[in-house]
Amino acid sequence: MEMMKLKPSFARKLNQQYLSPLHLAVRKGHRRMVLHFLEIDKDLIHAKGKNGNTPLHIISEVGNNNGLLDRFLKICPQSIRAVTIKNRNALHIAVENDRPDVLQVLIQTLRKTDYYCEVMNQKASLSPPGGVWQGDNTSKSKGSDDSTIIGNQSWINLVFFISIFQSI
Repeated sequence: MEMMKLKPSFARKLNQQYLSPLHLAVRKGHRRMVLHFLEIDKDLIHAKGKNGNTPLHIISEVGNNNGLLDRFLKICPQSIRAVTIKNRNALHIAVENDRPDVLQVLIQTLRKTDYYCEVMNQKASLSPPGGVWQGDNTSKSKGSDDSTIIGNQSWINLVFFISIFQSI
């Protein structure tokens, strides 16, 4: 931390895994360190690491431990608009990682913005690690079933449904 005070630009440097010190602190749940980084430079929220992931994307993946998500969104609510190289935003990542706690906070924050529809309707390039969904069958041979393919719109519809459900 002393190094960051002397040379704040070190907070933006990426390691060999293409992660900044803020990315690492968020992933490890070091709340005090995260908040200290943000005291030094609030723009670190926008730091892009591996695959274009921001610290907000990492919170959406690992969960809202220690209430960091609330702090991030208070400092910079526009960070919800950030997308990865696969065009996924924090909502997509929260849904993929089964993080309803994160999803709830993101949707509540989005409702207060003028770009709610933009983020909610954003299509992502969703694909599993292997590149093919289980049950996905690109073959048109006998017995092929396209009804099991999960499309991009399904994720958006799920998020939209959750937001409608919460407002009831």
